[in-house]
Amino acid sequence: MSADDLLSFRTAYLRIVARYWADPANMVGAVRRQDINELIRSFGANHLPKWDGLLVELSENGPEWDPSLTGGWFGNTMSSIIIRLPLYAEIAVNDRAIALADYYRWKPTLFSARGAIPSTDKEDAKKLVREQLGLEPGTKSGMESDEFGTGGSGSESLGGWEPFLDFGGVMIRALAVAWKDNNFRERVQQDALPALQSWLGYNSPWNMKIVIERDDRAHWFRKPDPHLDGAADDARWVWLDDAGSLCLPTPNILRLELPKPPKDAESHAIALAAYNNTGPTHPFTCCA
Repeated sequence: MSADDLLSFRTAYLRIVARYWADPANMVGAVRRQDINELIRSFGANHLPKWDGLLVELSENGPEWDPSLTGGWFGNTMSSIIIRLPLYAEIAVNDRAIALADYYRWKPTLFSARGAIPSTDKEDAKKLVREQLGLEPGTKSGMESDEFGTGGSGSESLGGWEPFLDFGGVMIRALAVAWKDNNFRERVQQDALPALQSWLGYNSPWNMKIVIERDDRAHWFRKPDPHLDGAADDARWVWLDDAGSLCLPTPNILRLELPKPPKDAESHAIALAAYNNTGPTHPFTCCA
């Protein structure tokens, strides 16, 4: 993962916005019919295999363009980052540090490590999980893989990669506190940012809503479990579906609010350029 991946995403998303403005009805239909990750890939984003832990959703409730009254874009609906954490995982006190470190290997950032998009093929799911643990021949585990490089710091004016690394560390701290403090666990689900600021001193650098939800599919096994036979470790995380079968890790969600088309077609190019350059507080879309 690098700043190049962010730029790849932003340029693809910007092309989607431009097409949406040019033909709203057809583009909204495409958004509703297609898998959004595939739609973004079709517009030129080459990062998505590295972002398997993040599902993208598009909504039509974004900002409006009115340079005469507001000097540009305005609106009350913010894009959202929705993080799923095993807040209620049953882990013995003596095992929590081990479990936390292992979870961080799986999900060091909100983009996750790999293989987090749910699959209906249980054998594929099992293989991907085993690859993540380094149990398949010729594979490396978690953070050993070269896929997750952090090359490139990005642009100070458009936003870079470092805040995502910081945010991943904060989420691990939040998980550790949630396992110990029931009050924090409830508060962070009710209103994440105030809870993170009060308990952890974290101030988000982004103008986006942060939501933290419980992930009840994540389970910590201290002894070898039947889902990953042959594993060398005696402790690991696995994700189980409602039927108790192995599934891929629960993905986080990036919910983006598509900006409404400017009323004057002649201003589309100016509005799009302004949308793309409102600063690092909007790392995915700028002013969403």
